[in-house]
This record gives sequence, structure tokens and C-alpha cells, in this order.
Amino acid sequence: MLPQNGAIVVELRNQVFCQNLVSGLLIKMMERIDYRELIEKIIQQHAAEQNPQYAKNVQVVFDRTRDNYLLLYVGWNGEERIHGCPIHININDGKIWIQQDFTEEGLANQLVELGIPKTDIVLGFRTPYVRQFTGFAVA
Repeated sequence: MLPQNGAIVVELRNQVFCQNLVSGLLIKMMERIDYRELIEKIIQQHAAEQNPQYAKNVQVVFDRTRDNYLLLYVGWNGEERIHGCPIHININDGKIWIQQDFTEEGLANQLVELGIPKTDIVLGFRTPYVRQFTGFAVA
């Protein structure tokens, strides 16, 4: 955002405050957080934390066209087939939908710590009825 007409712009934790020097009017505007970038960062961190012995089985999938983001385990452990999806997130209608979360700390908590409001996070792995009691968005 570029200041116009002598305005001062101050950034403060994902919010932009713009004060017009002429009128003294304080206008609060939310700066759009790049949800895609934050989701990709979180998934990359989880991928990097995997046991190095199994690193070759870890895949990250970022589909920015359809807004689907996954962490996958694919491969073999001896004669045992490995195929799992511990993290699946997608963005739908401007909200982050956590479809699968097998992380210890919880993806929703990580997203909130990064400044994403709970009203923009849907726990898609919960039934619609249960979502109303989670403190996060219902849909």
C-alpha cells in the first residue's frame, strides 16, 4: 500500500495503520497475509523434521492453482508399502481448511501463532456439528 496525500503508514503485526495528516483520521486496514506462503513454510518445516533415514520417502505437494498443500510419505520399508498423508490443507473461499493433521502441536495452533485469525481456519477433519465448539471457523 502506498501512502497518498501526506499519509503515514505504520505496520504492526500484520495490520496496517494509516493516518492522514490532513484530517487526523485514523483508518485501520488489515494487510492480507499470504496464506499460501505460510502453509508452504509450515509443511516444509514438518518435512525437514522427519527422520533422515526416511527422508527419501517424504514428499511435499504444493498445488497453488487448486490451493491444495500436502505432506506425503511414499515408498517402501523393506517389504512394507508406505503411503500416508499426515498433513493436508487447502484454501477454499479465503479460508484455510485443515483436512488432515497428524502433527504433535497442531497445525491450527501454528497458524494462529503466525497471525492467522481463528475465523479463517476451518478444522475440516471435524464434523460440521463439532466445529462450532472448537473456537475456529465452522465453514
